[in-house]
Amino acid sequence: MSLPIVDADYFKRYNDRYGHAVGDAMLKGLAQCLAGSVHRPNDLVARVGGEEFGLLLPDTDGPGALHVAKEVHARIAGLGVASAGIGAGAVTVSIGIAEMSDCDEKEADLYRHADEAL
Repeated sequence: MSLPIVDADYFKRYNDRYGHAVGDAMLKGLAQCLAGSVHRPNDLVARVGGEEFGLLLPDTDGPGALHVAKEVHARIAGLGVASAGIGAGAVTVSIGIAEMSDCDEKEADLYRHADEAL
C-alpha cells in the first residue's frame, strides 16, 4: 500500500489574490485531476485538510505510486481556474509519497511519512 499526499502550492496566496470562490474552484479542479489519475476501484482520493489530498493506493509499491504522482503532475500542469472573467494563474502541487512495506507499520505512520516527504 502506498500513500501519495498532494499539497496545492501557495494555496493561501492563491486564495488571497483571487478570492475564496476562485480558490474553491481551484480545489474542485484539483480534485477532478486527482480522481482522473487513479484507475482501480479500490484506489481512494480524499481531501485530508485545507489544500491537501491523499491518494490511498492499495497493492501499490513505491515505484507504482511514483508513476501515479507523475500522472498527477501531468494532469495538473497548466491547470488554471478562471472565475468571473479573472484569469487565475497556473496551479502547482508538491507530492510526498510513503509506502507501507512493513506489515507492522501503522496507518498513522504511513500518513506521517508521506507528509514528511512533502
